[in-house]
Amino acid sequence: MTPTTINPDRLYRSHEVMHLLGCRNTKFWALVKSGAFECHRLGGSVVVSGESLKAFVNSLPPANNYKRPPRPVRPSRASMP
Repeated sequence: MTPTTINPDRLYRSHEVMHLLGCRNTKFWALVKSGAFECHRLGGSVVVSGESLKAFVNSLPPANNYKRPPRPVRPSRASMP
């Protein structure tokens, strides 16, 4: 996969934003509803400015600070009556 940069001078359609962020339809519209980035109507399409998208991505916390929560311990079948 080739690295993709967000051009701040471009308008991105909703499916392009989903591809760039690696999210699906439901998450995209949840972000729109929360005001994470500015959306506009252009004809029948919803577009997001590259500037707004880039600001959203830059506001995210760095991935190196993420620590995965421990998995819950499930009882084994042998110990069940």
